[in-house]
Amino acid sequence: MVSCIISEKGRCTKPKIDPSANAPDEIGKVMQATIGSWRFQPQKQAGKPIEGEFITWVTIEADTSAPPKAFGKDI
Repeated sequence: MVSCIISEKGRCTKPKIDPSANAPDEIGKVMQATIGSWRFQPQKQAGKPIEGEFITWVTIEADTSAPPKAFGKDI
């Protein structure tokens, strides 16, 4: 499970990865960077944008036949 706070400008801030996912650290770092780049239409209250929370499940499937040697090294 991943979550973030959607700012009034639609940016995904404070991205979090559920630690119970037991994903390798490299995957968590990639997911946090990816989630942080997502953009949304913010919620509105009385016609004005407000902060809101976004939560979703993400499934990652890996091709284990030939993992890249440098996976996660640039993060």
